[in-house]
Amino acid sequence: MDTEKNTKHSKYYYDKDRNMDTDKSYFDRRVVDSVEDRIRASNEFKPVVNPKFQAELNNLLEELRETLHDKNRKYGNSAFENIGIFHKGDRLVSINARIDDKLARKKQDVQDEDEDIDFDLLGYLIFRILINRGKL
Repeated sequence: MDTEKNTKHSKYYYDKDRNMDTDKSYFDRRVVDSVEDRIRASNEFKPVVNPKFQAELNNLLEELRETLHDKNRKYGNSAFENIGIFHKGDRLVSINARIDDKLARKKQDVQDEDEDIDFDLLGYLIFRILINRGKL
């Protein structure tokens, strides 16, 4: 007699020969097939987007775009064309210094009445992304 067959197992023992394939059970396969069929039936998977979130995001991005354009007109292209009187570093170093200054003001809770540090940080981070991507 085969000693493996005579071995006592707990009630939770799963014997591949006695039960079904251990990789995929019939039930699991049915569930997967059912989900795949429902996705195919809808022609394509469309994630649910909250319309209020979408509208608020669009408003925020438009406000950020307008602010960046206004500041670029107001201050010239100083974020990208440093005149180099005191600071001799490259553009990324300059942007990083401005981000550090904003974060220090945020940490110390020092903010001018007309200043939005979070919004300014978004602008500087966009500049940083554009520089790192070689776009500016």
